[in-house]
This record gives sequence, structure tokens and C-alpha cells, in this order.
Amino acid sequence: MRIGSIDATAVVAELRQVHEDAEDPDVERMPSDDGLYGALLYAEKHAHVLATKSSPETQRAAALKRVQLWEYLREQTEIHQARAVADARAVGAEWAHLAPALAVAAPSAATTRPSV
Repeated sequence: MRIGSIDATAVVAELRQVHEDAEDPDVERMPSDDGLYGALLYAEKHAHVLATKSSPETQRAAALKRVQLWEYLREQTEIHQARAVADARAVGAEWAHLAPALAVAAPSAATTRPSV
């Protein structure tokens, strides 16, 4: 089971709004809604431009940088997702509440996720 396609920028904007509504004094420090993820999506979508304007070595280096950044993002995601789950549990979220957010079919599957 997978979450599927989501508008990550919109979700970040919603999260920003929650912080603004809570009068978070540091909300202006929150990065832009599109940040690293947006930059990676842009680089992926526009990789074809490199094929006409860059050497094969430059194209390879750019592709490897994307691979490295996606791996970094994946690793960071595991760490931060585990923290978010712990925070949700600490404020009373049941595994049944977490199952849909973790894209698993049952609460028991949420408890056995590797990142949890």
C-alpha cells in the first residue's frame, strides 16, 4: 500500500498555516513550501535540457547528485517520520489513527513499520 500522489507543496503550506494560526514566533524561519523536494522534482522534470546543453560527464554528475539528494531525503524522512509518530502517540493518537497516515491497511501494520 502506498500514499500515492500528493501535492507536497500544498501540504507544507497547510502545515505552515497551522503554525501561523498557533502564532509560532519563528514561523518565518520555516523554509519555502517547495524547498529540496521541489528542487529535486524540477531537476528531474528538466533533466532533458541537460541532454542538449551539457556534456555527458555533466549530465552524469547531475544525475548522480539527484540520486544522492533523493537518498539523503529518504534517510532523513525515516528519522523524522519516527519522531512524528512518537509525537502523535505522545498526544494520544492510536495506531488506528496512524495507519492511514502511514499508508498501511491495519493498525498492527503501523506498529511494525521499520521507521516506527
